[in-house]
Amino acid sequence: MILQLVKLCWNRKRAQALVAVEVFFSFLVVFAVMTVAVYNLDNYRRPLGFDYQGVLNVNVTSLSDLATSLGDTPTSAVEASRRLRREVRGLDAVEGVAGMAVPAFDLTGMSSVVEHQGRRIDSFNNEVTDDFAQVMGVEVTQGRWFEPADDALSFEPVLINERLKRDLFGAEDPLGKDIAPEPDGHSTGHGGGNAARELRVVGVFTDFREDGELSGPEPYFFRRSRTEGPDAKPYHNLVVRVRPGTPAAFEESLMDRLRAVSPGHTFHVDPLAKTRRSMMRLRLVPMISAALIAGFMLIMVALGMVGVLWQSVARRRREIGLRRALGASGQGVSLQVLAELLVVTTAGLLLATALAVQLPLLGVVGWVGNRVYAVAMALAALTIYGLTVVSALYPSWLATQVQPAEALHYE
Repeated sequence: MILQLVKLCWNRKRAQALVAVEVFFSFLVVFAVMTVAVYNLDNYRRPLGFDYQGVLNVNVTSLSDLATSLGDTPTSAVEASRRLRREVRGLDAVEGVAGMAVPAFDLTGMSSVVEHQGRRIDSFNNEVTDDFAQVMGVEVTQGRWFEPADDALSFEPVLINERLKRDLFGAEDPLGKDIAPEPDGHSTGHGGGNAARELRVVGVFTDFREDGELSGPEPYFFRRSRTEGPDAKPYHNLVVRVRPGTPAAFEESLMDRLRAVSPGHTFHVDPLAKTRRSMMRLRLVPMISAALIAGFMLIMVALGMVGVLWQSVARRRREIGLRRALGASGQGVSLQVLAELLVVTTAGLLLATALAVQLPLLGVVGWVGNRVYAVAMALAALTIYGLTVVSALYPSWLATQVQPAEALHYE
């Protein structure tokens, strides 16, 4: 039966070629959209690694340039940073406050190449103060978090996430191991190059996906930002956890307090929940736009399929009437029309799939896992087959209306 259908389609290959080409390109477009959608959905269901609810991000503009702008020494900038943190911590509505280099949901970041026993990995990182884990709810699964006693260490303590532990150390215990950066170091986003001090792992945490739920799992580690001693640096961002039930008006009072403590500086206070919503909209808009374009394309393809089938049924009324005269039922004729379209659709899908499977083999989409790739391909194929069935409904119904007498009176 299948072989016979293939022969019927081959005999009308010129008429069916257009449908196959439409299916080919439609599958590629739908597959691209499905891949992005499945990838983001898979990321969304993963733990974020921190708790942003009830946390405010306070951005202090040009705090690192305090010495230049006011004619002070660098020590004054560090002391101003400490004073800001003390003042904020003293507010009744505040449960905790910490400093960090790159804020969450900011689409910026720092990256460094780390190395262990010849294995080199490009990893994102951030600099945070000792109170950061408590304020942001970061879960340490192995070892410990930073503490004030680390000021006396001859090395720089770091905490790595589970992903970096797996990629860099495998089954080996990472605690106490050094992760040497590149000789000259490199970074992107905020901050400068890597410090010359060796980086030694003192703990492991679950994750910290600073770009939000739609960002993929990446190697990540925390460096300790010193607040005391000659190596202390000012920080540009404070994360402030407020007590449950704190009204939104607290943000304005916090701004007033900060301006009073450090006049002449610009402060910007935003709840992390609000920043997250902005990040989500920024990421979802292009995805929704691509989905709409794919949807309009599918509608055009469906209309094309309906037109081709409609024309095919009109031209084959004598053939269909002859089949009805030989005892074929209306349902049988309808299924034949649908089956022929499915054969043509399958031919187009096979060609498109043969092209699509080359992408992971060539490493073009290395950021997508094989499971996500396979699910997206299956969903795209099901979408095209569903479109085929819907497109064939009306033309196949027209075929059932052809009477046996059409075989005799056809002109």
